[in-house]
Amino acid sequence: MVEKIYKYAKVKNIDLNEIIHIGDNLKADIEGARSIGIRSLLINSNHTPILSLVS
Repeated sequence: MVEKIYKYAKVKNIDLNEIIHIGDNLKADIEGARSIGIRSLLINSNHTPILSLVS
């Protein structure tokens, strides 16, 4: 996964901590990004209460 980030990045010398992944799926987007060292931001695109997503 990390190799793909560097392969397609326009800036080749970017650190993973300079990237933020924005997504609406706690498991796939947020935990996936964090597992490889990328910051993440959860958005609520389906109007589901946030507490129901994290509990």
